[in-house]
Amino acid sequence: MVSLVSDRVRHFELVKVTSNASHAKAYVLVADGGLHLVTGSLSSTLKSGSFKYEAITSVEQNGNVITLQISPDAGSSLQALEMGTPRRTQLYTKIKIALRARYMLSEYKEEENSSDEENDENDGQERTLLPFKGYKKVTLTGYFFFVRDTFEHTSFTSGSLIRLQDIGRCISINVNVRDTMPLNSPEMVGEYVAFKKSSQPKHQDLYQYSRSILHELGTAEVLVDGVYNKRMNLNNDLASWSCYHLLVRTDTSLVAFFIFRRMYIPPMFDKCQDISIRFSASLRSPAMSHVSALYNEISTTANSLTAVDEYNMWYDALILRTLLRRYKDLIQVRLDNLRFDHPMYAFLKRQGGVVPSYHKLIKGFTLSVLRLLPPDFVDPYVIQQLNDPMVLASDDPMDYIYNVKALMFGIGSSEEIPDRKELMNRFDMRLADYIALCIDDLLMGHHLSLAILTRYLNCMEDSAYKKVNTKLTIAHYLQKLRSVTAYLIHFRPIDFTKAYSPLLLDRIIESYCVDSGGFNWSGVVFNHYAASRMIEEGFFIHQYAKDMRNAHSEWNPYVSLVSDLLDKYNDDLIMERVLKKFLDIPQPIDPSYLPLLKCMIRMLRRYSMNYKIVVIITSILTNFSFNSKIFKDHMIKNGVATLLIENMLSGEDQIVLSTLKLMINITKTPDHQNAFISHGVMSNFIVILEKYYAKNIEIIALSAAVLGQLFNSGIMRMTSKQLEYIIDVMLFSYHIGAQDVGQIGMLLFCLKKAPKTGAMHIKVGQHMLRSIVVDLKVYRDEAFVVNALELLLELTARVQNCIAMRQLGVLEAVAQVPLNDTSVQLANKLKERIVRRTRCLESTV
Repeated sequence: MVSLVSDRVRHFELVKVTSNASHAKAYVLVADGGLHLVTGSLSSTLKSGSFKYEAITSVEQNGNVITLQISPDAGSSLQALEMGTPRRTQLYTKIKIALRARYMLSEYKEEENSSDEENDENDGQERTLLPFKGYKKVTLTGYFFFVRDTFEHTSFTSGSLIRLQDIGRCISINVNVRDTMPLNSPEMVGEYVAFKKSSQPKHQDLYQYSRSILHELGTAEVLVDGVYNKRMNLNNDLASWSCYHLLVRTDTSLVAFFIFRRMYIPPMFDKCQDISIRFSASLRSPAMSHVSALYNEISTTANSLTAVDEYNMWYDALILRTLLRRYKDLIQVRLDNLRFDHPMYAFLKRQGGVVPSYHKLIKGFTLSVLRLLPPDFVDPYVIQQLNDPMVLASDDPMDYIYNVKALMFGIGSSEEIPDRKELMNRFDMRLADYIALCIDDLLMGHHLSLAILTRYLNCMEDSAYKKVNTKLTIAHYLQKLRSVTAYLIHFRPIDFTKAYSPLLLDRIIESYCVDSGGFNWSGVVFNHYAASRMIEEGFFIHQYAKDMRNAHSEWNPYVSLVSDLLDKYNDDLIMERVLKKFLDIPQPIDPSYLPLLKCMIRMLRRYSMNYKIVVIITSILTNFSFNSKIFKDHMIKNGVATLLIENMLSGEDQIVLSTLKLMINITKTPDHQNAFISHGVMSNFIVILEKYYAKNIEIIALSAAVLGQLFNSGIMRMTSKQLEYIIDVMLFSYHIGAQDVGQIGMLLFCLKKAPKTGAMHIKVGQHMLRSIVVDLKVYRDEAFVVNALELLLELTARVQNCIAMRQLGVLEAVAQVPLNDTSVQLANKLKERIVRRTRCLESTV
């Protein structure tokens, strides 16, 4: 399209054009120089089908029809042009933006700088167009953004900090540009960091930044809390942007936070940088009368944040490849040595097609592995795409590994010096990690994954192998596949002067085959990505299939091995993927999973700042503790009570919910209840009730269920004010917030179990009796009926309540409810007590 109009095209749509009573289908191109109409076949432009923006006097939209008014001075025979679309599109918006941009190009003038030196520096720079009229450009430490021209500097610009303020509207902006950081520590790629600490700090997650901001604000109403999509790219920035956004209302102001992370910064694409923007508008600001307009202004300023380094200024579509050619040697050397992390490999591969110089050998390795499998296991399309002519062609995949190392280090003698051995062995481990990533993602996307190896190894039987006939050959091929799998996982000594051996995997697996067996992991490292994928796809559990079928004890070698492996992981994403597999364990759960339970509790403490992992682990523990006393005892013994009490005060609702669900399971016996009460759980419940009583009924209902069980312990100690507050919250939630019969039942259970004085009995009766009568006519849930009858039975301790029950028709309502054996006994006892305590009314009558 660009070649048809000799202009830079920003947008295009297929429309029905109406002009001078004629109709035609055409493409309308919104370009930098004007609008162009192109034939539907994209062969040429229409006659008199180009209009400069100066010639367009107005643009109007009526439904799906856009009308352009053409100036008579333009020399065109057309005065009006109608363009119809089958549905609403962005065409109208794009035309309006183009018209504004043309206006700004002709009207905008750069402000004069006070410094002659700054003028000299800016003479050679390209002028930047303002995105909207009424905004001005602000530059700070390699970045610029746009704000309303009513903002002024109210503090000195110091390094990477700046403060702007609109005094008339009571709005302030604070911008902080942090120092750049390396994306990864090259020395640690593919290795277990517990043995060798990186010299670079680990990047804090943007989500964790947002949690610390909320913590500093204290009590506030969160209006927006989530990922933000930065849409503006004003200078074709090659880097990748991500952002987290918070919009919060405090007692005095409306505060918006945008936390940006700019990754893969040119020219080496190995740096990242964080930028935070804070907007604060007083609730007394005149702008608060139009909150939507204020929020649009805030979003525009945040969206306009742009880097001004020399690698990003208005390049054409081939900028990345041009830039990579300029820094080819530096990038290629690091890439050949595999000195990046997984996301960086994917970025270079997908954005610029940059791969290691031995990429064909990796494809050959993968192809030779696939050829070890039966034809019906492999998609022919994958074989066709990987089949690349090369000098080397071998049926042994490890031949390609040997050639890669020979290409990088040459073919040395058998007596290598220790430093060279260490260098080669470290590269060998990184190479195995990179190949696993290539098979799983980089080579063929979703068409190929490591699962194809594990599925075949797990289901392979001699008779199923169609490619050959002799068992000797079958064993040979299977041994090759197993050695490839062992190489990708790459268990090896932490002493890199020692050679890698695939036999270490066999020794590790065999060490867990005996009861209470195990392995000393202190001197072993491995590739976490490949190991996690093998766990996901069932490779390790298949290694113990025979032992587990013949086992007569509670020892589970697979669970013990995986528990030890999980203790070694240091990657949050890998941990999430592996842990989700344990959510699918069916009930009832075998006691052989106890070693995994201990590992989960340790991880719950280690990953306390990662809410996703905390929620997953807590959900797994909830499944384990369902109707299983041995798992509950083991949890309490390993100190889960203190962890759960801490998580009750988490700022994440999902963590609080999952924590309370687990507490319901493990607070059913006096010993378990005492473990929580002795660590001060009651004070945390008061905090939860104060925070959520009018906001999250699900949390209140789960809290009621746990409190009801804790009241059974007999050692719960609390002040009268605390007890009264708990009952008030339950009464309020029952009438205002309860949404289903399950939540109503939990609230009734807490009211039933809470210790009550005489006055409290009367108060609960005054608020609950009429509601229970109505609910008994609506709900037929057995648990609800039992809780309601038990609460009514307890309220009969006061004669006033019994009189009210007679007057409200409680007995008539109970008589209409279908009852089981338990509820029949409760109903009879309730009737007997009400009749006995209200005889005085009968005698009076």
